[in-house]
Amino acid sequence: MKILIMVLMVGLIGCEAEVIEAVEAVEAVEAVEAVEAVEADNTYILAGQSNAIRCWWPHFSGITGASIVEIAISGRPIDVLISSYNPDSVKGSNAAGILFVHGETDGQIRTDVDYYVAQVERYRVMISYDVGRDLPLYISSVGYFDGVPDEDMDRIREAVLEEAGRNPMWSIAYEDAMFFRDWGMLKDFVHFSAGGCELMMEGFASHI
Repeated sequence: MKILIMVLMVGLIGCEAEVIEAVEAVEAVEAVEAVEAVEADNTYILAGQSNAIRCWWPHFSGITGASIVEIAISGRPIDVLISSYNPDSVKGSNAAGILFVHGETDGQIRTDVDYYVAQVERYRVMISYDVGRDLPLYISSVGYFDGVPDEDMDRIREAVLEEAGRNPMWSIAYEDAMFFRDWGMLKDFVHFSAGGCELMMEGFASHI
């Protein structure tokens, strides 16, 4: 009925192209509404970089019973996550949310923090569109990177925390990676130890 009404309205001004666009727009909205009406599966999309990839996610699944769809890319800034994103990797997942472990490389290359935050939100929306529902972004905030000034990591972390305070779709699931260096929970210059990974995954598990 909504599609027919829009076709008739646009048809009054005699523009076939606008009729097609109107129909496609309504069909897209109705498709998303139909998916959102179905309860999400206990599935989460794992996005980010190497500290997402290197952790052993069966630990998380054992706590939550959740499945993981991994789309993380090691050592890449947010722009590469976006340019390399494949919609087919998440379509059909019926995911409930996105687990996001990212920020080290953008801290290292001193990405403008406002730009970084905007690109992360763009990435969240892209994934949401392909899953078919507006997905919450659960975040593990960035730790430190040996050889990179701490303030460069602090800039990324603080910008993400500020955005999470404004954006209802962003949520900080784990904040303590910034202490892993002091706690002896890095196994090299930036990657979490097994114990650090477990703490982060337990943070995600308690937050979703």
